Amino acid sequence: MNDIISAMGMTAKQLLDFVGIKMEPHEFYQPWVIAYLVEASGSAPVSEIAAAYPPSLNNQAKKISLEHRLRDQAIRKVLTRHNVVKYHKGYVTLNCGLLSPSDRLRIISTCLTREFQGKNLAHVLSH
Repeated sequence: MNDIISAMGMTAKQLLDFVGIKMEPHEFYQPWVIAYLVEASGSAPVSEIAAAYPPSLNNQAKKISLEHRLRDQAIRKVLTRHNVVKYHKGYVTLNCGLLSPSDRLRIISTCLTREFQGKNLAHVLSH
C-alpha cells in the first residue's frame, strides 16, 4: 500500500506508523495533540487542547502563548502538512477513520512512549 492518504483520511495503521516511525518530534506537542485527539474522539478546539496541556511539558519561554505554539507549530506546520489532522476555525480534527478501542490504545501508548531528547511523555508526566 502506498503512503498517499485517501480523501477519507488515514487508516489506524497509517496513523500508528506516523506516530511510531515517521514523526520527528522537536517538542512533546505533536504526540500530545494526537493522543489528546484520540482520547477526545477525534476532534477538539485548540483552546481546549492548550488548557489540558500539562505544565510539566511547557518548558518554552512565555514569549508566545501555548495555544499559539500548539496551533502554529504542532498543528499547522507539522500535523496538517503530514495530513494527520485538519484545522479549521480553531478546531483540530484527526484525519483518520473510526478507531477501534484497541487502535485507540495502541496509538495513545505509542504517543506516550515516543522518544524526544531521551525522554517520552509517560516519563515526563510521571515526574
